[in-house]
Amino acid sequence: MEKVKVVDLVQFIKNEFIGKNRKVYLMKLDIEGAEFELAEGIIKEKVYEHIKHIVIEEHSRIFPDGEQKLERLRSLISQNGITNIDLEWV
Repeated sequence: MEKVKVVDLVQFIKNEFIGKNRKVYLMKLDIEGAEFELAEGIIKEKVYEHIKHIVIEEHSRIFPDGEQKLERLRSLISQNGITNIDLEWV
């Protein structure tokens, strides 16, 4: 059995990029449903302000509540006036 270190990506970006005054050019999220929770954290912590482009392959179709999750994410993007998160890139 292999041990794998789990990293909080939002915190990692805050520490390694924002904390060092660096920007991320492109972030691609393709994480089979976990993108909803991660994207909400990116929005909540305003990490998206330090990333030029974020493209998300959303997997709403594979979850019974996927459409609700997708609509919530779209709503958060709209409410915050975010223009650098692309849910339609595929």
